[in-house]
Amino acid sequence: MTPEDGAVSCDLCNRREVTCKYLARYNKEEGAYAQVPAEWTHDGADASLSESHSHNHEHEQRSSVTPSSGEIDANAIHFIAPYVFQQARLELPRPNLPVPHDVSALIGDASSIRSIAATFYMDIHRWLPIVSKRGFFTYLLNPLTQRRTELSLLTLCMRLCCSAPSPDANGDGGSSSRLPLYRIAKRYHHEAETAGVQSIYVLQAGILIALYELGQAIYPAAYLTVGACARYGLALGIDKLSLTPVGDMDAYSWNKVEEKRRLWWAVIMFDRFLSLSNPTRPLSTEDPTFDTYLPVDDAAWDDCVRLGSS
Repeated sequence: MTPEDGAVSCDLCNRREVTCKYLARYNKEEGAYAQVPAEWTHDGADASLSESHSHNHEHEQRSSVTPSSGEIDANAIHFIAPYVFQQARLELPRPNLPVPHDVSALIGDASSIRSIAATFYMDIHRWLPIVSKRGFFTYLLNPLTQRRTELSLLTLCMRLCCSAPSPDANGDGGSSSRLPLYRIAKRYHHEAETAGVQSIYVLQAGILIALYELGQAIYPAAYLTVGACARYGLALGIDKLSLTPVGDMDAYSWNKVEEKRRLWWAVIMFDRFLSLSNPTRPLSTEDPTFDTYLPVDDAAWDDCVRLGSS
């Protein structure tokens, strides 16, 4: 390749008044052919190989805990230009976020996860029905769904909001007895968001964390968590489902739409509850209108029985 082909002569060749010839070399890191002066191809070969080996070793160490560049680019494009994914009917790559050992120790095996979920549906689900019972047991618990990250995070937050502080040896009322579980849940939820995991299960986990913070009067963390949940819901686009009729769809699809509507209603309620003591504080969500769909009957939703034309 010569400068006449579009490449620019380097300073070294200009000073020597020689023709600057380029070799086409495929750059694996950039995914394209890089133009390199021919006289540079051998001088820095050893240094390039050493640097490449060091970079590949570091990349292998980080690949298990950080999303790949392709996943990051896909998440960025999906957020900036979602219509591109809609028109091409594309799906986001699912980040492979490992489950930390402390999280695995807290949620246990499949039997322990079922026990935690049973307690949650017995105590919390009765008055805050935002996690589909049938969807959790028949879909999320199914190993074929390959949603290990979301399952672990949601189960951890289920256990968190079902836990109550108990008096400890220091006699301080147990204010710190559950802090390790709370910190682990907050950290893992943040890691899932940072890794680009976009699903309603991450939002459900965030709402359950906010519920725990509200119940334990952890302020202003509760206010900040609800605000983050509002932003996350807007990024998922679930706020629009409260104003859009679902039309004709199967029971499973209707159940998922209803679940997303309930999640957005939970964010709306928490957002306003936190502003009762200070009404001048701006809300993170818009006020519902007369066209906003309300949640359907709880029993019908649990049984996946569609009612009406909503």
